[in-house]
Amino acid sequence: MQIYQQKNEFTQGALSAPEYPDNLPTGCKWLGGEGYGVWFHISKPENTKNNEFRIRRYSSKGVLHCDRIFQLAQDNFFDINADFEFAYISHCERCVIIQKAAILIFQYKKDE
Repeated sequence: MQIYQQKNEFTQGALSAPEYPDNLPTGCKWLGGEGYGVWFHISKPENTKNNEFRIRRYSSKGVLHCDRIFQLAQDNFFDINADFEFAYISHCERCVIIQKAAILIFQYKKDE
């Protein structure tokens, strides 16, 4: 599986984060792309297992694409309070997060 980190030196197009939409929850992460980009938000609901997280994906303008519970696919540990970034390929079925040089794969489990 190929993992792609976002290149932050781009300043034009959808690679750059647009103005933060007012309706997004605090803490969304921008994942830019050549054609378009998306916002991701990850949280840890109380009613989920240790390796389960709620991930929401939004359009650049803040329109909700999906709101799902994802399960960390490996036996890795994800610290929701530490620095991280979403990476390619991330969508409503699978999300890739890079944290402390570790590549973490989250698989869709159920809708929220």
